Amino acid sequence: MAPVNDRQWIMRSRLIPRWAYLAMQIGCCLASAQFRFSTVFQSGMVLQSGAPIEVWGWGPAGWASALTLSLGEDSANVSLTATSNGTLWQARFEARTATASPLLLSLRDRDNATAQPLAQLSDVLIGMVLLVSGQSNVGISVSYSNQDDPAAEAENEAAADRLGTTVRLRAVAFADNDTPALELPDAPDCSLPSAQCGCLAWTRSNRSNVVGFSALGWYLARLAVEQLTAAGKVPVVGVIQSDVPGTPIQLWSRRETIKECTNATTYGPDNATTSRHYNAMIYPLIGAKIAVSAVVWYQGESNVGAAAAMEGAEYYRCALPAMITDWRVSFPKVSADPLPFFVVELAAYCNEHDESTFRTFCDANTSALSAPDFHLPDMRVAQAAALALPNTYLVSAMDLGSLHPLPYESIHPTNKLEVARRVALGVGQAVFGAATVYRGPIPIRAKLTTPRTVAVDFNVQEGGSGLSLNTSAACPSVVLNVYCRRAQTLGFEVQIDDKWQAPLSVIVSTTQASTVVIELSSAPGETPQRVRYAYSDWPVVSLRNARGGLPARLFDIAITA
Repeated sequence: MAPVNDRQWIMRSRLIPRWAYLAMQIGCCLASAQFRFSTVFQSGMVLQSGAPIEVWGWGPAGWASALTLSLGEDSANVSLTATSNGTLWQARFEARTATASPLLLSLRDRDNATAQPLAQLSDVLIGMVLLVSGQSNVGISVSYSNQDDPAAEAENEAAADRLGTTVRLRAVAFADNDTPALELPDAPDCSLPSAQCGCLAWTRSNRSNVVGFSALGWYLARLAVEQLTAAGKVPVVGVIQSDVPGTPIQLWSRRETIKECTNATTYGPDNATTSRHYNAMIYPLIGAKIAVSAVVWYQGESNVGAAAAMEGAEYYRCALPAMITDWRVSFPKVSADPLPFFVVELAAYCNEHDESTFRTFCDANTSALSAPDFHLPDMRVAQAAALALPNTYLVSAMDLGSLHPLPYESIHPTNKLEVARRVALGVGQAVFGAATVYRGPIPIRAKLTTPRTVAVDFNVQEGGSGLSLNTSAACPSVVLNVYCRRAQTLGFEVQIDDKWQAPLSVIVSTTQASTVVIELSSAPGETPQRVRYAYSDWPVVSLRNARGGLPARLFDIAITA
């Protein structure tokens, strides 16, 4: 077989996807002396049910004999393409239903079908695949999340052993690349057991690997098993963890997408600081057409700051929806609906140095700040801009801070189980069609009802049973005022003649279950302009659904007459 050229590419584009052709041209991969699967595919993996399955790999240069690929009892013809890196082979299976019975994925010479496979993967399952991505709060491990609860740690280790036949884990190795890579980084597993495992090949969950795996990913897997079982479905779950600590969103976005939110001054055509983790740790999944049931995105800390090129709330307000839209059109579809995307709201922490905040504990009695800068609550509002997209969920976490977790400071709170539980509520609706209460109250309007009274109306999700106000909610005594403002009442503040002040009282209306009534301290002639709630690094969270207990969304809205 002769190497392909542009004319042959046009003729054969139905067989060989363009991403593979481009990879051939840039010499992305090591030449293969033997047949092998791409590093995207491994023994022990879970392939997404309900979506076509495409599998590919490499073989020796000059191979001309026909091949066949089998997945369990099914087989598929294999297309072959000669490249400068050897022979690229590829096969496609129609969508499969979930199965907990381990399958072999075997590549054979069609003319010698009884011989040993040329390459083979074992223990492959078909089921639900979840992708968790972002920065370090994704990688925070089960061991870290249970640092104050040895009993919970032991219970999770036992559960990992028990569920390993149907729960599979993969942690993509940290990597970056100037251009889109064809394969995932091929790196050795972390040493197990590990308290923080940054690289793990597809494997069954067990007590040794789970302690170092993403706490968010593991808890989601456990909850998904429960949801699948309750729905009468096969409880097979695979979690792909792909994160790098301290990374801004532009490293996880395609360059063409980044340009939508920047200009020629802030983003030149050769900007090499962007897209590098997308290229190395996300694009290989997209290129291999790995389908997933949902994406969970926990990131934003490294974009917190004043307005600047590719930093701050205004940039993020554009960058996050742009990235979600691009990932959605790139990943294969599992259903007619857009790929469910879950954005985890930034939790409470003390934002001392914006994107460089590190080693700041919220029970410290000193700070580099002399006044609040509001960059962190501004970012939480920016995250909510993604809700303009369909099938997108904002998972509240601003009430889940940790004052002094060890060793990674307050920017890495420990309560990932509750974060996962809240994500799972949304997954219940998005994936399983369950009527779950998955969000807290959202403000609709604020209206001046008397010269000294403001009524804030909320959209309470059906089933949320109105509003619940915790009248004892307050700032933790050890958290400084620059991080948790005391000039507020139950988290509410009112702007009167351009000055923010605490209202006299806040109550839930006795006649409207979804309305909060705020009594002002304004003098005659003063004009209330805006009302805001939970607008601090460490917010006072007093308002929730009466049923479900999910926090109301933070806000800063105008007061109308």
